[in-house]
Amino acid sequence: MQAETKKISEVTGRLDEFRRSLGLNKTGFAEKLGIRVHTYSDMLGTKGVRPSAEIMEAAVRLGASAHWLLTGEGPMPQSEEPVPATPIEMSASGFLFFPLYDLAAGAGIEKDVLSEDTFKLLAFREDFVRGELKRNPAHLFLVTVEGDSMLPTLVDGHTLLFDRSQRRVVDGEIFLLRYYEGLLVKRLERQGADLHLVSDNPAFPRKTVKADELDGSVKILGRLIWGARRY
Repeated sequence: MQAETKKISEVTGRLDEFRRSLGLNKTGFAEKLGIRVHTYSDMLGTKGVRPSAEIMEAAVRLGASAHWLLTGEGPMPQSEEPVPATPIEMSASGFLFFPLYDLAAGAGIEKDVLSEDTFKLLAFREDFVRGELKRNPAHLFLVTVEGDSMLPTLVDGHTLLFDRSQRRVVDGEIFLLRYYEGLLVKRLERQGADLHLVSDNPAFPRKTVKADELDGSVKILGRLIWGARRY
């Protein structure tokens, strides 16, 4: 318990250090975080109040580095440096922060891979990931889908959670693939040593990947386990 309280204190201490770097008093900073000043004071006090995921995300929107806030490593402000592509567990907070890659997976034509730097972290409840999804958080990452070849299952703008440890082909399941110079989200079907990439939208023909292309020009990056989108 003491270790958990110490970790929370370190995170809230970095929040206050960031506040001072902005030249804001506690009231002004609390307003920008969207909370009351007494809530902010409670976090900085001896009560061990945990900053919520919403508070952390608000600080990131103000220009703080999420990685620095949670770990104390790297620069305080956001930078062009890539965020480590592994989830960050905020000890004792009950939240896991997964990297959302700054790229979109094509669901139609291939989407060019321009960058694999992460540009933000999305918070998930730890009990949901470990209990409901029954997954090891270290293996999970997020991307956004573009296109309409996977309609009606996936739509443009869908945020998808993949498990990088699940790369063995399971017929009928959806996977993220590096396809030559692009990325695709497709259902996979085995046919002998070859692989079919299948779209849910019947207007799109299936693609065939020969055995000698796998793990070379074409590579399976992970299996889809969860998705969400705005309406």
